[in-house]
Amino acid sequence: MLSIETIQEPTEAEQLSIFDILREYNLAHGVSFDAEKFLIVLRDPQGKMVGGATGDSRWGWLFVGGFAVIEAYRGQGWGTRLMAQVEALARDRSCHSVWLDTYSFQAKPFYEKLGFSVFATMEDYPPGKQRFILSKKLA
Repeated sequence: MLSIETIQEPTEAEQLSIFDILREYNLAHGVSFDAEKFLIVLRDPQGKMVGGATGDSRWGWLFVGGFAVIEAYRGQGWGTRLMAQVEALARDRSCHSVWLDTYSFQAKPFYEKLGFSVFATMEDYPPGKQRFILSKKLA
């Protein structure tokens, strides 16, 4: 007989086992779930990481899962240059679009200035704030 169990602190292997089931199902339908990861790093003159972008690409889309520049280097164009590098990588990988998410207390105006548009909003995530999901079609 089947049973349902809630695991409060699952191991990474336990969590990945669910994705193995999804991957098998997707492959049976001719769709690979695998993604090509990336990391772009911004370093100061001493070689310390002071910002960057990370994520993955699949199915013609590049996802930016993390994007940050430390406070000391904000407002100097470094974020814009980093995003230009992200978009160049997307094109190199034959991606037609880039997508990412941000929060109401983060950088939504920055991304909109770079041509990203909001296509979904989650209210109260976290409570009292909003999560925005944005995309940009590449030329």
